[in-house]
Amino acid sequence: MELSELIAAVEARRPSDPLSGIREATALAEELSDLSDRLIGFYVERARTAGISWAEIGAMIGVSRQAAQQRF
Repeated sequence: MELSELIAAVEARRPSDPLSGIREATALAEELSDLSDRLIGFYVERARTAGISWAEIGAMIGVSRQAAQQRF
């Protein structure tokens, strides 16, 4: 996604003033964060089903084996 697309998505929510724009942008960022976690989780589950270790998964996402296992 491009920044311009995210700005358009916030503007589509029709913020009435700059503070409303911040509120809407924050809400959208939280939605995207949740969605990105679900996306990564999908591929982590696929990797685990394929027999890939937690250590390898952790290395791929830049965390320890234990952190990856706890997160997913």
